[in-house]
Amino acid sequence: NGVTFYSDGRDVDERTKDAYCTGFSWSSNENDLSTKYRANTLFHISMLNGFYNNDLVGGVPGAPMCGCVEQMPIVSDAECVEPVQSRRLSINRDVSEQGRGSVTNENNRRLQISTVVDYVPCGKSLLEHYGAADPTNDIDALSKIITGDCVDAVDDYLAPKAYKRGSAWWYVDEEHWTPVFGKNFLYHPEMSADNVKEVFQQSSTKIIRRVCTTCSPSHRDIYYKRLTDVPDSLDLLNMMKESFSSMDNILGTDFLIYSKDKDGSVSSNWTFCNYSASHGFPYECGPTTAVTKQWSSSKNGSYAKDYAFYIQK
Repeated sequence: NGVTFYSDGRDVDERTKDAYCTGFSWSSNENDLSTKYRANTLFHISMLNGFYNNDLVGGVPGAPMCGCVEQMPIVSDAECVEPVQSRRLSINRDVSEQGRGSVTNENNRRLQISTVVDYVPCGKSLLEHYGAADPTNDIDALSKIITGDCVDAVDDYLAPKAYKRGSAWWYVDEEHWTPVFGKNFLYHPEMSADNVKEVFQQSSTKIIRRVCTTCSPSHRDIYYKRLTDVPDSLDLLNMMKESFSSMDNILGTDFLIYSKDKDGSVSSNWTFCNYSASHGFPYECGPTTAVTKQWSSSKNGSYAKDYAFYIQK
């Protein structure tokens, strides 16, 4: 049992129930009970127990509801069901009709054996059951589908495709950063100027961060750390968007700027800044010299097309 996760943002708790994976195996011996009743076992698992009894009618996206293990998605575990046969012994007396009634012949009794097939849990996982049924069964192949641990299985699947687990460099954890606004790919609704001021006052570090996926490497992830109190005359929201001026805003006196590489390495504090009343943060500020066309602006003339601002909590 588990939960199905989607990559399109659907609320898992509301849009899907637990995901159930149940399987069975059968013998190569045609006279074995598991082989004789394999179709019945499939019907019991899918239609009777899954559909009729539990109303489980949705499949995992990209996978059939029923199929051989080679067609199924990787799972951490799978329940196991097997057919078992039980016999019941009963004695029936011969009853014959006579007139309007019936007559029982006590001396003519018949011994009757009735056979019932039930479908019960195997008592172990499908992988364990498959291995115990026949030592020649390919457990290694099955263990790549029923893995016991989805984390390792996902990593093994991604590795040959040159992918690895982790967050994109432009991902910002909103548990630690409050979004102020964002554009295009990094869109986020814009805060009001008053809300920005309030959130910044509550910040423990007084750091504003800009992430820009279309900027030069030096300006993709930059941090503005305020050293002095923000005066009422300084509109932080407007400073980010349109007017990175020098009024109450001097590098080394009122603030510091530094950046991070994709691998998370932090640069030294920047040493150069130009200011503009008509261009947003950081105008032409750079690590050591002027760097142009990296500013934030609602107008054209900048490589900063997809960007977002955040305040550290």
